[in-house]
Amino acid sequence: MIRQQHKKVSSLWPLPGGNARYLDTTDRMLKWVAAQDAPTRDDLLQWFHEKYNVSRRSIPGYISVMTQLGVIKIDGNRVQLTSFGEKVMQAEGEEKARLVAQRFLQNYVGFPEVLAYYNQANKPIHLIEMVEGLKPEFPQWTSESQYEYRALWLLSLGCLRQVKGREYKITEFGRRMLAEYLGTKPQSKPEPSPPPPPPKPPCPETPSPVEALVQELEEAAMDSAHPKRLETAVARAFQYLGFSVDQWGETGETDVFLKANVGERAYSVVVDAKSRNRGKLQDLPVTALLEHKENNQADYVVVVAGGFAGGRLLRDAKNNDIVLLSVSMLAKWLRLHEKTPLNLEIYRAMFEQPGELKYLPAAIVAASEERLAWAALIVDMLALIEETYEHGLTKPLTAENLFSMLVTRLRGVRYPMEQVEGILHLLTHPAIGAMIGDSESGVTLAMSRATLANVFRTLANQIEIKEPETEV
Repeated sequence: MIRQQHKKVSSLWPLPGGNARYLDTTDRMLKWVAAQDAPTRDDLLQWFHEKYNVSRRSIPGYISVMTQLGVIKIDGNRVQLTSFGEKVMQAEGEEKARLVAQRFLQNYVGFPEVLAYYNQANKPIHLIEMVEGLKPEFPQWTSESQYEYRALWLLSLGCLRQVKGREYKITEFGRRMLAEYLGTKPQSKPEPSPPPPPPKPPCPETPSPVEALVQELEEAAMDSAHPKRLETAVARAFQYLGFSVDQWGETGETDVFLKANVGERAYSVVVDAKSRNRGKLQDLPVTALLEHKENNQADYVVVVAGGFAGGRLLRDAKNNDIVLLSVSMLAKWLRLHEKTPLNLEIYRAMFEQPGELKYLPAAIVAASEERLAWAALIVDMLALIEETYEHGLTKPLTAENLFSMLVTRLRGVRYPMEQVEGILHLLTHPAIGAMIGDSESGVTLAMSRATLANVFRTLANQIEIKEPETEV
C-alpha cells in the first residue's frame, strides 16, 4: 500500500452543489472571485449562502477547503485567486479535473490510498468495504467522513464513478491519474504496482431505475409519432416522486392527473406531455389546458416537453399560471429525489411559479441539504460517542453533553441543540434501537454505524414488501 508522506494536508470538507459537482462548485467560485472588484471574505461567505442556500455555519469549512487546495488566498480580509487558481479556472474539460486531482494526490493524506484501493478491485466497491480495508493505514481517523469525502471528491473529478448507492468504481481517467502519481514518487523504495485486472469483454452496464427512466423520457420527448410513450414515461416519473397518478390522455382530457394527498393541504395537478421530433414545443394550447384545469378542479397546470420556444409561448404560460417543465429539469428532480426523497408538501414548490422552470426551487434544494445535514449529524454523533468509549468514558451522555462535545470537536456550532435532541429521539425510538436511554438522563450507544445502516435498510425493505392488515 502507498505510504503517507510528511506535511500533507489531513483535513478535508465536501462542497455544496451535489456530491458529483464539487469541481463545478470550485470552478463557479473561482470565476465569481475573478469577476469581482476586490472581494472580501464576507463577500465570499454571502456568495456561498445565496448561491447554494447553505447554512452560514458550514461556509467557513468550504472556504478552508479552497484555501488549503491553493486556488484562493485570503490576505487580511481580501480574497484573491492564486496562480494555481487562475490555471484551474482557465483550464477546460479533463485538464481542469487533472490539475485538481494531481494537487489532491500530491498534497493530501489518503487520496492515493483511496484511489489505489479502487484500482485494485475488479468490481464496484462499497464505501464501507473501502473504509474497513484502509482503517489500518489511518488509525487517526475515527469516523468514516474523511474516507467518504475523499471518495466524493474523486467522484466529482471523474476518477471514480458511482455504480449505485455508495458503490464506486475507478474510471480510466482515475487509473491514468494514479499511474501519473506513482510515476512521480521517489524510487528509493518503489511500491509494487497493483496487478492489472484480467481482460474481459466489455459489456454495457445496467443503468439505475432512475437513469433508465430519464433515458426513456429523453427519447420519448423526441418521438412525436408515438405521443402515448411520453405520457406513460411522465406518469411513471411522477409516480416515482410519490404522487397519486392517473394516466388518461383521451380526447378532450388531460394526459396525466396528479394528486398530492397531504390532508387539508392536498393539491392536484393536470399534466400535458408534448413530444416533438425536434425537441422544442413551439406553441401552447392555452384554452385546452385551462379547460383541463377547470374540468378536474385542479390547482396547477404543467406542460412537460423536451424544451420550449421563447417569446409568446413563455408569455402565455406566465399570464395563465402554467408551469413549463422540460425533460432535463424533470430529470434533475428525479435524481434529487433518488438521493434525498422529500415529501409532497415540499414538492408543491415545483408548481407555484408559472412560466418555464429553469432551476429547482430554493425550498426544495434547502430541504435536500437539510436531509443530508441530518445524516451528517448521525455520523458525527456516532463517531464522537465511539471515541469517548475508546478512551474509557462510558457513562450515559445527555443531549447537553453531546451538544457541547460536538461544538468542541467541530470547532463551532454546526448542529443546534434542537437537532441533537431530535436525533436522540430518533435513535432511541424502539423502531430503531441504536441507543438506550433518553436525551435528558443520558443515552448509551448500543449499535455500530454499520448495524444502524442495516436497520434502516431492513426497515425500508419491510415497509416496501409488507401488506397492510385487512379485516377478515
